[in-house]
Amino acid sequence: MRHRRLREFAAPARQTSAPWQTVAGALIAILSGIALIQLLIMTLTSLTAGAAQGWFIGPGPVPAVINVSLFGLFAAGLAISLRAIHDRGLLSAAGSLPDALDDARRVAVPAAFLVGLVLLLPQAGGTARTPLPIGAWVLLLPLSLAAVMLQAATMEIFFRGYLAQQIAARWPTGPWWAVVPAAISALAYLPSGGPPEATWLGLIWGGAFGLAAADLTGRTGTIGAAVALTAVVNAAGLVFVTSGASISPLALWHAGSALQEAGVVLTAATDLTLLLVLWLAARLALRV
Repeated sequence: MRHRRLREFAAPARQTSAPWQTVAGALIAILSGIALIQLLIMTLTSLTAGAAQGWFIGPGPVPAVINVSLFGLFAAGLAISLRAIHDRGLLSAAGSLPDALDDARRVAVPAAFLVGLVLLLPQAGGTARTPLPIGAWVLLLPLSLAAVMLQAATMEIFFRGYLAQQIAARWPTGPWWAVVPAAISALAYLPSGGPPEATWLGLIWGGAFGLAAADLTGRTGTIGAAVALTAVVNAAGLVFVTSGASISPLALWHAGSALQEAGVVLTAATDLTLLLVLWLAARLALRV
């Protein structure tokens, strides 16, 4: 694999890449993010005499948008950690910002087109309308997409940004900078319910997706392409067509589990084929 810009991308981490610093930085980022979320909820609840609790708890679309948006506070936690442990800013974990924005733009369009085509195809488990009225879905769509974008950017600046930089700076010749963040981020794709086979599918998809995102990051030297790919995939599953045992409150359609119709092997093969096409389309768009 040609990761010619990986060394340049990992340069900001080189002075503080000791394993203890990486572990401490990751823990501080996560704990700071949790603390900021709790502080925000407590503050708003206190200011509104308890009324704000309904903004965060409940099955409706508004709490869902807010909860997805709260991922952004983990980016704030990472900023605190980067300054405290590594004496650098948050954007140093993203690569060149103009290049990252350009990479994201170039990948988002073909990825959205391909995923949109897949969503239009008949689903193996069948599809049905969710309880969310179409008018409410349209009104919430800008906020839903913005929340998903914030979620994707936060995930990628932590996994493909911070962790990948730290590991690549410490061990520049091995694959660990891609493998370790991919293995950890795969946990984010575990389904909240369903049969055990769904858990394995989530781990396989999440791990493979993490490796694809890492490859694009290593080739471009920014997290822009990874952010765009993550945002498109997450938006498809959270905002447009949700699937499996759980139903996203933000989605307009729900597809039944493909496991029952197609089986584990065929479902995994289909998902990984889509990922391969998305990865190749991103590379073609980026010319890397």
